[in-house]
Amino acid sequence: MWKSVCCAMSETPCTALEKETERMEETERKEETERKEEIERREETERRKEIEREGRRQREKEGDREKRKETEKREETEKSCSTQPQVGLTPSFPLALRLGCEVVRRCGEEGDGGEVDDDKEKGERVKKETRRDKTERKAKRKRRKGKRRKGKRRKRRKRKRRKRKRRKGKRRKRKRRKRKRRKRKSRRGERGRGERGKVEEEEEKGEEEKEEKEKEEEEKKKEEKREEEKEEEEKEEEEKEEEEKEEEEK
Repeated sequence: MWKSVCCAMSETPCTALEKETERMEETERKEETERKEEIERREETERRKEIEREGRRQREKEGDREKRKETEKREETEKSCSTQPQVGLTPSFPLALRLGCEVVRRCGEEGDGGEVDDDKEKGERVKKETRRDKTERKAKRKRRKGKRRKGKRRKRRKRKRRKRKRRKGKRRKRKRRKRKRRKRKSRRGERGRGERGKVEEEEEKGEEEKEEKEKEEEEKKKEEKREEEKEEEEKEEEEKEEEEKEEEEK
């Protein structure tokens, strides 16, 4: 209706309608291209998933084959060890260990003597075991060393802490005594009392000397205890070092 009116008004065709139609066509084209791209993406993702599934299946198959081979090897070794006469240890000791034989023995043929140097075989076995366990032993030794150092550090810190606390306590006591002395003097008014004040001062001095002597005795006892503790710690450390040396020699 609108088109016919527009065309009737002007002899030339309507440009606005043409533009709208072009715009509509462009939008339709864009939508179609987007749909196609989405379809392609989905197809690609499906292909990738299929490829991954196939890869997983192949890996699982390979793993099953390897497991079967290992079980077959184990069965063969067990059968050979059970059927043939058992003499000494195997020369391929690590391989047998890997396979998981409980009792590892060499399967020798009948009439080949059957006598083996057990000491030699044992020596080889011990060497192989030590080679395996060497790293573990080293790690254990390092751990022990670290723990010992840690313990020593803790003890040192404890001692220092105690010292600091002792000093602090002594300082506080001294200050307290001074305060008390000043208070007493201020209460009694000893400065202008003459002989009576002197006597009281002498008595106080005597009491202070007694207290100081008692403190000195207590400090001496504490020092003796500390020395005993230090000697015990040194003995324990020496014993630990000797034990470690013995373990290393073994």
